[in-house]
Amino acid sequence: RDFTAMDLCIKPDRLQLHPQADNATSAFAHWLACFEAYIGSATDQPSEAQKLQILYTRSSSDIFPLIRDAPTYAEAMAFLKENYTRPINKLYASHLLSTRQQLPGESWEDFWRALHALMRNSSFGR
Repeated sequence: RDFTAMDLCIKPDRLQLHPQADNATSAFAHWLACFEAYIGSATDQPSEAQKLQILYTRSSSDIFPLIRDAPTYAEAMAFLKENYTRPINKLYASHLLSTRQQLPGESWEDFWRALHALMRNSSFGR
C-alpha cells in the first residue's frame, strides 16, 4: 500500500464533535475544509479507498462507528454531511438579524462582522 505524500502542516485534527452539538454545523464545515485541503495536498491523487482510510484515521473512535459501514468514501462523506449540516431556519435567522444590537464594549467592526454572519443565514442574504 503506497500512500501519496501529503502536507503534514495542514493535517486536520480528528473529527470528535458530536453531530448534535450546538456548534456542530460550523465546526464541521471548518473540519471539512481542512480535511479536503489535506487530501488535496497529496502529491498524487489518492484513490477512493485511500481517501476512506484517511477519513477513518481523522475520525475519533466515537465518530468511526457512524461511517464504518459506508462502502465508499463518497457515501461516508455524504453521511457525515447529512448528519452535521442542519437546515437554516430563515425566519428565525431574519429575526436574529433584525433584533441584533451592538453589545456593550463591542467594537463597530465586530458588530458589523456579526451582522454579516447573521445576514448570510437570513432571507436578506440571498
